[in-house]
Amino acid sequence: MRGKSWFVNLKHSPRSRGRPRASLRYGWHQFCVDNGLGVGDTCFFRALGEGSAGEVHLLKVEVRKRDGSFLV
Repeated sequence: MRGKSWFVNLKHSPRSRGRPRASLRYGWHQFCVDNGLGVGDTCFFRALGEGSAGEVHLLKVEVRKRDGSFLV
């Protein structure tokens, strides 16, 4: 995973019951497949800079597998 990049689309949806919703789209499935992610795995995202709405944002991701190990 280190040194690789994936383009993933973040879609914002209208508020549902007073709470906005966001979902990872186009490209997310390939990220999961390439990294062997499954149910119970956890992804931690950290922004590598600031940007405006509609811009490309770089995020660093750390993955903790269900068994407690981390992907590097």
